[in-house]
Amino acid sequence: MRRTLAVTAIACAVLWCGQAAHSQEMRPAQAESGKPENPDKRAEKTVTGTVVDRDNKGLAGAKVTIKGQKVTTVWTDANGSFHFAGRPGACEVTVKVGELSRKFPATIDEEAGLLPPTFTFDR
Repeated sequence: MRRTLAVTAIACAVLWCGQAAHSQEMRPAQAESGKPENPDKRAEKTVTGTVVDRDNKGLAGAKVTIKGQKVTTVWTDANGSFHFAGRPGACEVTVKVGELSRKFPATIDEEAGLLPPTFTFDR
């Protein structure tokens, strides 16, 4: 029994050390800085947008779901504005007012934020 536990403990330690060493591998571009590259750790930024009707008036209480690297759901304020934390990349914005919903292709840009910044919900 003791021998089995000892062998199991050694095997677990070897596997854990191997995974730890593997997770710390550096890519050539990062070798100079000494830090491992992790593309999923791009900084999240606060992204804002607005939902308006066809008369360009903000729609309050609209449910906005953003599907990108993660899924986030927020609601618009009294002026139709919303904000969320997101990482740069392509996304899909779904706006739901009552039982009606519309999907819009969008992009979160590192510098410009949400493109397009305004979504027109035509009932």
